[in-house]
Amino acid sequence: SDLYLYDRERGREIRLTSGARAIDPALSEDFAWDARTGKIASGSVYYAKNLEDANMGIAKWDGVREVVLYRGSRFSRVGAPTPGRGSCGGRIVFSEQPPNGGERLRALEIQSGVVFDLTVPADPNEIATTPYWDEEGNLLYVAGRGGVLNAYRIE
Repeated sequence: SDLYLYDRERGREIRLTSGARAIDPALSEDFAWDARTGKIASGSVYYAKNLEDANMGIAKWDGVREVVLYRGSRFSRVGAPTPGRGSCGGRIVFSEQPPNGGERLRALEIQSGVVFDLTVPADPNEIATTPYWDEEGNLLYVAGRGGVLNAYRIE
């Protein structure tokens, strides 16, 4: 899967990548497209990616090149990268689920590459997923176990 932008004024798709194997793309807060040059003017696109070794990771496309920022643990499913806003702008939150179950939210510090857990599943049936930053900089997500999900917020 590759990354495309849709130019509404011209009614056409613009291909950004070739062979990216991208899933769940998200734009950085400072993302801007220059329609005149047909290139990314500022910011980046972040996405989950199927890597060559059958694992998944988090990558960044800045309009020139792809950089893999995080490589998931062995055969984990990685998804929904969400770039931070405001004071959390140097961070990406994403979900990761190892093969033995229990999906967690993790945060990646973009500059340092440090990754840490925001949630830790109590058992293999517990999940935390679908992170989203609201306008005030709070992190919203859904979590639960046994098919019952609730909305949560981290301030």
